[in-house]
Amino acid sequence: MSRNYYCLVAGLPDISLEDGKLSFTLQEFIEELKEFLHPADINLIEMMFLKHDNFNLLNILEKNEVPFQKGGKFSKEELEEQIKESTTLPSYMQEFITAFQEDKKIIEGMSRENELASLYTDYLLSSKNNFLKEWFELEVNIKNILSALTCKKHDMPLKKEIIGTNTVSDLLKKNTTDDFGLQGELEYMDNLIRIFDDKNLAEREKNIDLLKLDILEERSFFNYFSIEKIIAFVVKLSLVERWLVLDRKTGEEMFNKLLKNLETSYEFPEEFRR
Repeated sequence: MSRNYYCLVAGLPDISLEDGKLSFTLQEFIEELKEFLHPADINLIEMMFLKHDNFNLLNILEKNEVPFQKGGKFSKEELEEQIKESTTLPSYMQEFITAFQEDKKIIEGMSRENELASLYTDYLLSSKNNFLKEWFELEVNIKNILSALTCKKHDMPLKKEIIGTNTVSDLLKKNTTDDFGLQGELEYMDNLIRIFDDKNLAEREKNIDLLKLDILEERSFFNYFSIEKIIAFVVKLSLVERWLVLDRKTGEEMFNKLLKNLETSYEFPEEFRR
């Protein structure tokens, strides 16, 4: 049964942008959420950022001298300990560690990085929260479609670049038409192809994230006080924070879009106004 967080959600719009920075960081917000959310809902939030743990895990296993990436669930010490004997890592990480240590390939012809990403994707797509599962699927579909379009454009091998297992990944591997048979399947396919054709890489990256924001806003509009509303806010905040680092102008544009969407989303139906 879904839990509602009335006070927490009602306070979500109370953010500001000063000197090109958010008044609080994404990490600070997630730490604050841990005081209010049910442990099962915190787990949903943490699933979204295991990508940082994947990056760190692979670098520790390969003994790469790179800075430890913040924002994940596990510290460097925890990962190093769990590599020796895993008891708390997600199942897909345990599978990857075993294969790595035994020098076995999980997916033939695929790089270790893509192997881990593919295992992670399938793990995410098994989520029992439908909203989060749909968001994960959107992200992986967009990533896979862009990879497929790039491979087709430059006549590169495709299959080893497609991660995860779902209907879209299967079509990308099998369908040889220009749109991989997806224009009738995905409502955002036309926009994605148009964005891909933009030769300005920075503009392309920005428009991909703006497309994600629009889709996320549409899908979360009727979630009012639930964990889904909080998940959507966390995703939006992460995109804003990312662009404030990459490009301040784009970051501020996304921040203003976030505030506008939040204001609109608080026009609740009558049942919540009584």
